[in-house]
Amino acid sequence: MSRYPDLVFRYANTYPAVIQALQHSYADIESIITHRYGLADIKEAVETAYTREGTSIKVMI
Repeated sequence: MSRYPDLVFRYANTYPAVIQALQHSYADIESIITHRYGLADIKEAVETAYTREGTSIKVMI
């Protein structure tokens, strides 16, 4: 059992497609960031990502 919550999802071989989309402006990355936190607020950021399923799309620390 991991001591870390299952908050990070990784998808194999998706980085090239994402990089291409960003280079060609296919995606507006700013529009998917729903919450921003500084390092001092890391506990609140993790709680937001973990407990607000459906309202937190991308939580940035």
